[in-house]
Amino acid sequence: MAKKNNIKIGFVASENTGEIETISMSGFHITRTINGEKVDIELTGGEIAQAFCFQEHIYYVSDIESVLEELEEDGDLYGYTADEIIADKELMGSIVSAYEKNRDKYDMEWHYAASEAIKNKLEEKGEKQND
Repeated sequence: MAKKNNIKIGFVASENTGEIETISMSGFHITRTINGEKVDIELTGGEIAQAFCFQEHIYYVSDIESVLEELEEDGDLYGYTADEIIADKELMGSIVSAYEKNRDKYDMEWHYAASEAIKNKLEEKGEKQND
């Protein structure tokens, strides 16, 4: 019988329990306390990939929000505020997609990639019309 290789990883994945999670050759295991009982849960490859993509998206949105705040201070948001852009889920989605493309396909540095994505999508949307 082959020995399972468990490796302790260097972060605490659960602030609630303080448990150090383990990775084995067969997958990623997390331990949770549910109704007072410790339960070991193994994530599938698909669940790990989904979690990775979700977390990456959170980082990308955070990058965009940071650059939006800088551009707002410089008055470079085509008449929009950072909050208006962040609240427009469709616009934010297109900016994040353009940002990912700039980073992945065009190998741009993160700040430049975010600035270009924001500027390009706002140019497409057009100057804000004051009613």
